[in-house]
Amino acid sequence: MTLWAAVIARELLGFAWDDALSLGSTVSALNARSKGFAIRGQNRGSWSRGAAKGADGDKKKDDDMVDGIVLLGRTLPARKTPDGVRGWLSDKAMEPKTVDRSLRTAFKGDALSKTFSIMLLLARRAAKTIRSDSRHAYQLYEQFRPEVAAGTAGWGKAGELKLDAIRDLANDYPA
Repeated sequence: MTLWAAVIARELLGFAWDDALSLGSTVSALNARSKGFAIRGQNRGSWSRGAAKGADGDKKKDDDMVDGIVLLGRTLPARKTPDGVRGWLSDKAMEPKTVDRSLRTAFKGDALSKTFSIMLLLARRAAKTIRSDSRHAYQLYEQFRPEVAAGTAGWGKAGELKLDAIRDLANDYPA
């Protein structure tokens, strides 16, 4: 999900790649958190400006909040930093270098560049639909995401990403 969200953030929302990686990681983390709450049957909770403030709760830091970033149908907590826009969770920035390392670990060899290219093709072809409703990007993701067992059995397990499914989805849109 992180890579797909980053592709959408860069290609359709116009963010720099480092910003897109941070935002992609944020939407992925928020969705994982929601899934965890659902599996454990707890209240979902939500983020707020207060939760996204710096550790000291400084009001001045609230001025750095970036409103209105919606990615895969989810409004993200984000802040302006000296390095760019960063997704913000648990009082810290989602660092692009960390996200990049994680993606390179998950996608071995040339798999990252191949996957990126196919996702980019889908994002470009579905751009009009996604721009009219960002939830469509998540709906597309649901059609190609890795399959894992439901509930706790699949929690944290790796699945195989269906590159052919991404390619087929891209072919459903006019070139």
